[in-house]
Amino acid sequence: MKIVIFKPFSGEFCIGKLNESKNEIENVIILQPVPTQEGIKLSLMPFFAPFSETKEVFISLDKVVTFIEAPEELKKAYLQVTSNIVIAKNDKEVKKVASFVGFASPKS
Repeated sequence: MKIVIFKPFSGEFCIGKLNESKNEIENVIILQPVPTQEGIKLSLMPFFAPFSETKEVFISLDKVVTFIEAPEELKKAYLQVTSNIVIAKNDKEVKKVASFVGFASPKS
């Protein structure tokens, strides 16, 4: 499955796993731009935040305006947030992913 950035008709920028066989995007998370002194960073938020922390959100492709494959740093950050697995070769790479996204660790 590909990890894609997409925009549903509701207008948010989101990220999720494209499942072409089911014609949907799975495990949808909202990408929220956050201005900082260093520039714009992205915060990954559960789709129904603050009402629910569920990651099991599915959006049918017929409700999506467009999508693109996510850049590598964003894919790694998405996988860390959705699976609690850190995908990095060293501390420098972990800091790069965290800096790119500006996310807080998921709750256990």
